Amino acid sequence: MKYEHAIVKFEGDVGVLLCNGCGVVIAEGKKHEDREHNCAMCMSGNCKAKFEKREINLSRFLPGFRRLEGRE
Repeated sequence: MKYEHAIVKFEGDVGVLLCNGCGVVIAEGKKHEDREHNCAMCMSGNCKAKFEKREINLSRFLPGFRRLEGRE
C-alpha cells in the first residue's frame, strides 16, 4: 500500500508507523490511516528530536526481528 501522508516503513512483512515530526515508532502493522501521525511529545510541542530522512533498521524497534540478508 502506498501512503501519501503517513510514514510507514516496511521490511518484508513487518511494517511500522513513524511519527511525522520526529520519526519515533508509533505502531506496528500493515494497514494505517493515510494521514499525518504524531507522537505525544510532538503533539505537546516538547519534542526535541528531529526526523531524519534515512533508512530505518527495524531490528532496533521490533524485538526478535532480524534484517534479511541481501536486503537493503
